[in-house]
Amino acid sequence: MKKNIIFLVVDSFLFKKIGNTKYGPSSTPFLDSIKEKCMFANNMYSQGPFTESGNKALLTGSDSLNNRGYMHNLNESGSIYLDVFKKNDYVISEFFIPYYLYSKKHFDNIDYQFFTTDFLIISVWGNRLKHFSELQKKRPLTEEEYSEIYKQLDLTFEAWDNFLENKIPSKYKYIQRLVKDFPFDDNRKILQEEREKYLNNKKEYADSFLLKGETHELFTRISTCDYGNYLDEGFIKKNFYEKRSHLIKRIRKLQLKYSLRNSKLNYWQLIKSCFNCVCNRKVDGYLKSVLFLLFSGKIASLYHHHDFIKMLPSCRVMLRGAVEQLINNKTGKPMLIHLHPEELHNRTSFFSYDISDEQLIDYEMTTCENHLDCLKDNYCGEIVYDLALLYIDDCIKEAFESLKGSGMLERTLFVITSDHGYSYDCTPLRDQFVNNHHTENYHIPLIIYDGTNPSGRIINSYHTSKDVLPTIYDLCGIDKPGEINGKSILNKDNQNEFAISEYMGGGCPDMINRPIHFMIRDRKYLVCYIVKMIDDFEKGELVEVYDLEKDPDEVKNIVGDRSLIDRISYLLDILKVRKEKIFQSYMECKVSLRQ
Repeated sequence: MKKNIIFLVVDSFLFKKIGNTKYGPSSTPFLDSIKEKCMFANNMYSQGPFTESGNKALLTGSDSLNNRGYMHNLNESGSIYLDVFKKNDYVISEFFIPYYLYSKKHFDNIDYQFFTTDFLIISVWGNRLKHFSELQKKRPLTEEEYSEIYKQLDLTFEAWDNFLENKIPSKYKYIQRLVKDFPFDDNRKILQEEREKYLNNKKEYADSFLLKGETHELFTRISTCDYGNYLDEGFIKKNFYEKRSHLIKRIRKLQLKYSLRNSKLNYWQLIKSCFNCVCNRKVDGYLKSVLFLLFSGKIASLYHHHDFIKMLPSCRVMLRGAVEQLINNKTGKPMLIHLHPEELHNRTSFFSYDISDEQLIDYEMTTCENHLDCLKDNYCGEIVYDLALLYIDDCIKEAFESLKGSGMLERTLFVITSDHGYSYDCTPLRDQFVNNHHTENYHIPLIIYDGTNPSGRIINSYHTSKDVLPTIYDLCGIDKPGEINGKSILNKDNQNEFAISEYMGGGCPDMINRPIHFMIRDRKYLVCYIVKMIDDFEKGELVEVYDLEKDPDEVKNIVGDRSLIDRISYLLDILKVRKEKIFQSYMECKVSLRQ
């Protein structure tokens, strides 16, 4: 019988935290305890530093910038995980954020859809179409640019309609409070009216959207869910804000104490940042990082002021739902369940805020208190993040125990990975969050527990997230689609000594107008190179280089070293070949789309 699969993509999972006891107890005690029974990749890297860029490779098995990149997310990739598992007779369950990551052809392959939030039109605008709005203010848009806009609007209408189509109530099982009294039918009617206007004159509609932006009818005519409905505010107020107010105060005090004592502050840079802040009336990156670290960012402050901001199902709720589905699966077919919890994401959370169970919250808070009791005097990092990871680890432990108790664990492949890393830990302090080239944003875990063969194996070769799906296919006896270029990490021909990350920088992934951000790393160097896809490789810019043997924290950029080019030429040669393959893939995809 084929294996069931729980594909747990934990947003913003910082690899270096696993089993780390340098500053006190590990935040991953359960994962540490099963490491000897798992396949564990030590050098797995995301291809991008945020969700949209990271998910393309992770969920397709191909490089992020193949098939015209991730402008339309997964919708131009030959074979994504849903297609492959459906062809192999899997029952598919998807806990997902319902925006333009998927299209109708993908929704049709999902047997059980579970939305985790409202439709996010603001993401379509802010991360895609606003870019073209700014371009249009400077010059007329090209036919190719309009084609990209039309494709994006097509996908938006498809995905939004799927969210509003409420004939299957189970889709909203985990956000019932969020969609309470939500006018689905009225909003769907308005959406269909807007879609008809769009189809009648695509260019006119697109120009109107680009001109109006957030005042356009797609923003003003269609309701959004009232996020204040999601939580049981009375329960949270009593059992967290009131009963555990001392915990938040303690976290804030400990964060300030340890940060002042142990963080390697560059006081000269801090003085310059403060001066620039006064002169420009704007907080620059380094000062922002220092303030975030000293005061645990916005997180503890939001908790302290009773302004809770997690309005989507918790990790425990989703994993309990996944386990329940596996146990109750009577189809005789194997099941794939893909989940994407966000507790570790900036706006971090460390307890089950959407389960009204006093005993559970007391247990979770006691676990946090015990962790804080054992912190060492040399602690560095973000305490709230560590507690959130401790919470995630406990949710995984509960899921394992439930599967084991039901006899399902030995028939299940449990995959734990991430879409990208996490830079808000501020260890070390950086000039810029997220859109930087540093390892903490890219180094992700890949931990696989195979119930049919629970044996340990450490993989030390270098890989990127495009290799995750092929590894799952390998372990499940599924033939890898020929059009994807990722390979199983078990493949002896895939034991690389380097990893390449590639994305289009922060904002819109416009592959024509914006440069590619390349990073290549091995044991000696991290090399960062920026070049437009349509330009010759030599026209690009070498922006950062770090000597990882002398500078493992990537603090000293040695790009000005005269002898540097000779030493890193072998890495630049690899990037040049990759850049040419990206251009070739782009042109081939354009031709096939025309046909």
